Amino acid sequence: MMKFYSLIVVAVLGTATMFAQSVDEVKYRRSSLHVMLMEDNDLHPQYKGIIVDAFLNSPFPDKYDNHDIGIASYDILSIAIPEVEEVDEKSKEEQKQDKRLKGVDKKIEQFIKNEGVARKLVAKWFDRKDDGSFATELIAERGSYDATTLDVSKAKMQSNTVSTQMEDAGYELIGNTFLIINKANFIENELGAAIVYEAAKIAISTMKQENAMQKLVKDAANAAAESVYERTRKGYTVGTRSFLYKLSWNDSISDIFYTDYWVDESMEVEEKITKKDLFDNTDLFSMEFVGMEKATVMVLNLKAENLTTQQIISEATIRTGNKVFAKLQKEYDVFKPKTPLAQVENKGKLCTAKIGLKEGLTGKEKFDVLEQFTNKEGLTEYKSIGTIKIDKKNIWDNQFYASEPPVIEGEIKIQATHFKGCKKKYYPGLLIRQKK
Repeated sequence: MMKFYSLIVVAVLGTATMFAQSVDEVKYRRSSLHVMLMEDNDLHPQYKGIIVDAFLNSPFPDKYDNHDIGIASYDILSIAIPEVEEVDEKSKEEQKQDKRLKGVDKKIEQFIKNEGVARKLVAKWFDRKDDGSFATELIAERGSYDATTLDVSKAKMQSNTVSTQMEDAGYELIGNTFLIINKANFIENELGAAIVYEAAKIAISTMKQENAMQKLVKDAANAAAESVYERTRKGYTVGTRSFLYKLSWNDSISDIFYTDYWVDESMEVEEKITKKDLFDNTDLFSMEFVGMEKATVMVLNLKAENLTTQQIISEATIRTGNKVFAKLQKEYDVFKPKTPLAQVENKGKLCTAKIGLKEGLTGKEKFDVLEQFTNKEGLTEYKSIGTIKIDKKNIWDNQFYASEPPVIEGEIKIQATHFKGCKKKYYPGLLIRQKK
């Protein structure tokens, strides 16, 4: 019997820039990420631990800052929601593939509301304390701001808006915070392979064998069908669907937050209590749906040398998560990360960046080279100063391997992807962003 296994990973993001003297010290405003697992009561005990551990212990994406809000797992699929009469075409297609996905978008929305996910993301940015007071150290650290100028209380006394740097942080960091919910299916290949094999045998049985040539062709078809069946039946297929949400943050929301909910340590106890209660019960913050992508990885035979079944399934689980993550980055501009150039040498003839096969590179991609500047309002912006493309012969294989990564003569072949079209004016730390 074919078994489907489901789980949900939740993630969250924000965006970021650079600067340092050496390649290893390059700092830039990267996105922030929260990862959470959705419990699934239908997971088979034999594989549940493997899949859950693979998701929870997979390497943290190095293009993001960890924005953990303290929710490790949640059984979203068991959330009860009213029957929905009207569903869009995409939802209908999802329901055809997995009946348990019926109404999953509504369940996710209910989870976000019940757990106050958006509110917790905002609280994390401001390092909210037990007494409700906020601080700006995390924003200063991730945005490379001067912490002494991010004083909300002083800014509020001077005008109705907060400081320019805090406004800039709102656009660059808070306003680019995302939630990703990954639902992964785990399927034993045996039944699917058997169905295909039986269908092939039925088709082959109708083939004529009235002469030696026809009999030879029929025998070859039978052998081929049996070979495919044997090759595919002892394995698994891991698939992941990712649902992407974005934290809503704009001038109106930030003004209300700083005016009505902001608490700092200098306030009187009664004022703290009042504003803390207002923040705890507000519905000001919300998440907006951006889009969904999916990816699959098929594991065959399970006979790799020096690898256990657990290692092989873990590798497939982590890789399918990386594949669908890369799809989301390519498809939705608002979610595309920026990556710093790691090397620029030989008058621009050699430039590299720490991205590769894990990020879904195929060799056809082009990237904008971005330079940071401050506009007349004092806000951070980026302008394109050129375009580079992947050097197909030098793509970094940074995929997750349960064993050791591929090596040539004892050394890893390449540890960064090379680009063509670089210029001598480029320098390490300039950010690049993939073009659609």
